[in-house]
Amino acid sequence: MSAPQETIHIRAAGLEDASALATLNATVQSLHARLVPELFKPAGAETYDQQAMQRIVAQEDTVVLLAFVADAPVGYAYAEVHRRAETPHARASSEVYLHHISVEDSFRRMGVGSALLQAIGAAGIALGIERLATEAWCEN
Repeated sequence: MSAPQETIHIRAAGLEDASALATLNATVQSLHARLVPELFKPAGAETYDQQAMQRIVAQEDTVVLLAFVADAPVGYAYAEVHRRAETPHARASSEVYLHHISVEDSFRRMGVGSALLQAIGAAGIALGIERLATEAWCEN
């Protein structure tokens, strides 16, 4: 059963959210490590800890959003603006590249991921960028 869209609140993450982001990242990091262990490390001190998340949030041209249901953080999205200069064979271009999107297991299929994706797209449009890119693993 889906939760009504109005129960999901999305906002930009700040430095004060680094602990929640690190906790939420453990879900996706663990999944990636289980599915593609030759590339991804298990969640832990070596992966995205609170300090690493603070560095990401503070980076220029980075969009990090948190999703809340009933004031509890239940998911996040992390994207980066990529700007490419014009070359002899291609025009200049920009895109918002989605690195992470993660929703806690108990809040999946409730519209949280969709709300995060829509908010990342809206953030790109606000920056004058209409292209959103990402990659997905076949195992994911």
